[in-house]
Amino acid sequence: MSSASVTKASNEAYSHVYTVEKCFEVLRDDYENERKILKRKVEDLESTIQDRDEAIQNLRRVREAEVEDAKRREQAWKEEVLKQVNGLKKVYKKQITSLQAKHEKEMHKKTGALQQQVDTLQADLAEAKSKLGDFQSLRGLPEELYRIGNRFLEGVGMDKNEKMAIQYFEASASLGNLEALFLLGVYHYKGRAPFVQKDHQKALRYFKKASEYGCTESCYYLGMMYEGGEGIARDYSLAVEKYKIAADAGHALSQYNLATMYNRGAGVDKNPEKALKYFQLYDASRQKE
Repeated sequence: MSSASVTKASNEAYSHVYTVEKCFEVLRDDYENERKILKRKVEDLESTIQDRDEAIQNLRRVREAEVEDAKRREQAWKEEVLKQVNGLKKVYKKQITSLQAKHEKEMHKKTGALQQQVDTLQADLAEAKSKLGDFQSLRGLPEELYRIGNRFLEGVGMDKNEKMAIQYFEASASLGNLEALFLLGVYHYKGRAPFVQKDHQKALRYFKKASEYGCTESCYYLGMMYEGGEGIARDYSLAVEKYKIAADAGHALSQYNLATMYNRGAGVDKNPEKALKYFQLYDASRQKE
């Protein structure tokens, strides 16, 4: 290779090295710039995080202060309410004491008047008993007892007193008064608080006794109780028997219930013709009402 070629090659090599060094310097400068930019971003981010942490701490302190303030206000409100309640208790206690005294005075007055009425009635009954001797054989007494019971029940000529009314109904029923027997049966069947509690077995006894005296409506209730097993074992045959007595006497609801028994074949052979007959009787009875 000639001296000129070597020199040329050497120059080209130096030129290439110089170019590479320049490129390296450019890359190094870019790297430094990027590192500085990234460092500033990291510093900014750290500053932002620190600001947020401080804001969170501030918010937490504000929230804690609000909670404490709310607790203080709630305690103050409770104390105020308790104070008002205690004040109202004192006021109501005075009012209740006054009302109780007034009520006791009125009750004493009414009790005295009622006792006078009871004394008068007892005197009347004692006089009737002394005149006729045998209390239970007194003709018309069961009806009179029932009538007095109705007066107490309705408050006619005396203060209304349902408890006394029931006592007179029971006395009338014990002497065989049909209306009193039926009424007490209804009272025990449905219940008439607070003086008569619902008791289907007692109702059954009253209805049976009333039906023996010819009360067709008692037969209707007996039919329902036998059909539904209320106070006694369910017995469709007896239900049909009782419904029929009342239905043949013209009791509309008994006619309807008997028709359904024939239609279902409950306690009796299924019989659409008889079912139709009693449905028609029911419609006719309803139209007469």
